[in-house]
Amino acid sequence: PRQWRCCLLLTRADCRADWAGTLRGALAGGVDAVQVREKRGEDRDRLDHIRRVVEIARPEGAAVVVNDRIDLALAADADGVHLGRGDLPIERARAIAGEELLIGGSSHDVAEANAAIAAGADLIGIGCMFASSTKPDLDLAGPETLAAVLAAIPGVRHLAIGGIGPENVAALVAAGARGVAVGRAVC
Repeated sequence: PRQWRCCLLLTRADCRADWAGTLRGALAGGVDAVQVREKRGEDRDRLDHIRRVVEIARPEGAAVVVNDRIDLALAADADGVHLGRGDLPIERARAIAGEELLIGGSSHDVAEANAAIAAGADLIGIGCMFASSTKPDLDLAGPETLAAVLAAIPGVRHLAIGGIGPENVAALVAAGARGVAVGRAVC
């Protein structure tokens, strides 16, 4: 897997316009990965949605990752799955998917990042960088934690995540970020 520069966190309910139009615009603007973050609805509907995202994103060279659900990622022929603290453990996901899926893991400090990589993650999400209305209960890691993780694990594929927008992305680049994940700033 390559290091993604900008991952769109796509949730249909967060899109002010049609989600497919938003996705196409984001891809045209340089998004090179899409994480489908649908937490609600029936599995069949979510599976159909993920397949549509794959149909739109893959021809543009963008990877598609499913949030939380390895079963839907495999069924939709997505490129990967992203797992958080309360999801299936990374090592179990790797046992299920083998090398068929990229596996991302969430980390909030150096220890969690090391543990995710040791468990078999291909990349890590590091956050929460800034206050976020999506997950307001998370403690802020901030650019300092991002810099510490990148110093401890040089070359790790990563995405800084949480409250990122045009007003603060430069602070992450200054801390060493090579990739960011954004949702509401695009949607």
